[in-house]
Amino acid sequence: MEEMHDRNFIHEINGLYEEFGSYDSDVIKYCLRKPAHRMKRSGPFCRVGIYFPTLGQGGVQRVISLLIPLYLKNGYDVVLITEEEKQKTDYEIPGGVKRYVIEKMKMVEKTHSYILRAMQLEEIFFKERIDILCYHCAWSPLLYYDFLLADHYNVYFILCKHQIFSYELVRHDDQYFRQKVLFRLFDAMVVLSEYEETYWRKLGVNACYIPNPYDTRSSYRKKRNAGSIVWVGRLEQYQKRFLDIIPIMRSVVDRLPDCRLKIFGSGNLSVIKYLKEAIADNGLQDNIMYCGYTENMDEIYSDARLQLSTASYEAFPMNIYEGKSYGIPLVIYKLPYVELLKDQKGYVSVEQGDTTAAAESIIRILTDGELEKRLRKEALDSVKDFSGQEIVRKWNVLFCDLGKDNTLGISEDFEMILDTIYGNYELSRQEVCKNYYIIWKEYLLATVRYHALKKSAKIVIYPYGKVGRAIKKILNENEIYEEYIVDNLRCIEDGSIISLEQMKEKTISEFLFLVCSTSKGGFFDIRKALYDVVPKENVLDLFPKDKVFHNEFTLLEGVF
Repeated sequence: MEEMHDRNFIHEINGLYEEFGSYDSDVIKYCLRKPAHRMKRSGPFCRVGIYFPTLGQGGVQRVISLLIPLYLKNGYDVVLITEEEKQKTDYEIPGGVKRYVIEKMKMVEKTHSYILRAMQLEEIFFKERIDILCYHCAWSPLLYYDFLLADHYNVYFILCKHQIFSYELVRHDDQYFRQKVLFRLFDAMVVLSEYEETYWRKLGVNACYIPNPYDTRSSYRKKRNAGSIVWVGRLEQYQKRFLDIIPIMRSVVDRLPDCRLKIFGSGNLSVIKYLKEAIADNGLQDNIMYCGYTENMDEIYSDARLQLSTASYEAFPMNIYEGKSYGIPLVIYKLPYVELLKDQKGYVSVEQGDTTAAAESIIRILTDGELEKRLRKEALDSVKDFSGQEIVRKWNVLFCDLGKDNTLGISEDFEMILDTIYGNYELSRQEVCKNYYIIWKEYLLATVRYHALKKSAKIVIYPYGKVGRAIKKILNENEIYEEYIVDNLRCIEDGSIISLEQMKEKTISEFLFLVCSTSKGGFFDIRKALYDVVPKENVLDLFPKDKVFHNEFTLLEGVF
């Protein structure tokens, strides 16, 4: 390794961050321009670092908690790197495993400085003599920089990608068009399906398919009081589509009025409240129960008769793994590339978003004893194909082969086809964005003018992030000026911005509040805080739920 505290390199990499920020193609160009580093040392390796921001309430976090004992059992020393101290909701890890906490991504973005995080990672590499860094956060805006740091200090860098290869494309994230170049620089990448492995290896990436480990402490048990349907996952609409449960169960209950469904998963308080209100509005409060988050697999699955999954895309869904191990038939939207579903055993799939077909499949299984029995047996047989010993063997082979050229090489025809797709998509996207923005801008101005004039109201912009600043610019350029800018966080740093609490001192009825947020994750929290202070008739939501959750406004990313 280089001498510890290589200040020149740390300042160089920080300069890159200050200049380019996150997800910029210029960072990749730098990676490609920089001189080749000396050859990393050869194995055997024994010191493995694992990085992910948190260790609680999530699929990736659970996988990490299961991988650590496997590594330890096979002679590797493990160091865990997170961005927060141990929490009550964290998954358990074996005693003796050291845990280091580094600066959070959000703090790096806020301070626009990578120096502290770089020095912390550098110290861990040296102090713990890390041979390999298993990086489980492919979506991190600091992925480029953390990789450059590990590479500089001759630490092998393995990206463990928990998303399907089209994840970024689904979300209209331009990172999709850059990652095929960046990922070739990594020493290896672990993916969760054979399709994924083929895709990346055809692009010259050293990809290796290794299934997620399963908690062998959970296994099939005779049902105590089998009768409920179970839905397990994060309460999130864009990927998990948890609100599809409502129309599905509405149709099921019309035919089977005693049918019950239990929801297990985490979500913020606003989302949980919204879910409960939707259940009540549809008269399903006796049929759908939100049971919260638990790590107890028996509590979730032991009395379940059927499992429902409404995800629009997955990589290696642990809830399907778990359900099959308990011998529970599954109804799911089509995900043909998922390894757990390739054998077509133990489940019934319907077209994506087809809630009617999903309800009909549930009814058919629950009313056909022979079908239910067959699916139950298939589910148990299917999960046996995923051996814990095979998972360990694959990790050992990957670690031992680091430094060797294991790619299949780039297929010119394949890359040409994909580059054509990428290029055409990018051109069409630019054209669509340009036209969409023109139309949307006119709609925005007309809508704000109409509502402000109708109420004789003064304009308030809330909140004031990237979207709020863009909205202000558009309005001001067209001689529409706000009376106040409201943001509970930014008011602390900027005296010209006030908080919602300060707005209570004003005559609220005189103002029209423009909600300027396209955030999916904070959708409910941002609006709840506003509605606690402001009546709905004084609010104009520029990005309502049906638009944000259907991803229409990703076309405006370039503007915001």
